[in-house]
Amino acid sequence: MSIKGFKFSLETPLKIRKIRKTQLESDLMDAKNKLDAGIKMLESLKREERYIYSGFEALVCNGVQIKDYKIQKVYLENLAERIYIQQKENEILEKRYRDLLEKMIRLMKEIDKLEDLKKDKFKEFLREIEKQEQKELEERINYNSSFQGGLTYG
Repeated sequence: MSIKGFKFSLETPLKIRKIRKTQLESDLMDAKNKLDAGIKMLESLKREERYIYSGFEALVCNGVQIKDYKIQKVYLENLAERIYIQQKENEILEKRYRDLLEKMIRLMKEIDKLEDLKKDKFKEFLREIEKQEQKELEERINYNSSFQGGLTYG
């Protein structure tokens, strides 16, 4: 769409939004990777908690010493706290991801609107060129026919 003489007044904002889109894509990918890592960490902690609980039940069935019970209990409490912290962190990561995704959607809509405006302006520009060429062609035809008519009948 680069015909000589065509100027789109909103070209600069369109370019800026496209640059911003590239930056947002990068931020979005980073946020998604962090969220995925947080989810994996949480799953790992929960898996470890289930494993400790299953081993703890076996210890209780076989008879457990108080010191072993206390160690397991402290470890499970710590693990529960780590799970809670990871859940909160995941909520923050998910909110950031959703916010970035929302920004990306809004930005893409703006880009689409600007590109539609640009296409419309370009079509209008082409129609104006066509009108001007048609006018010039008619003027030539009228000039040539009047010139030839003048010589013939003159």
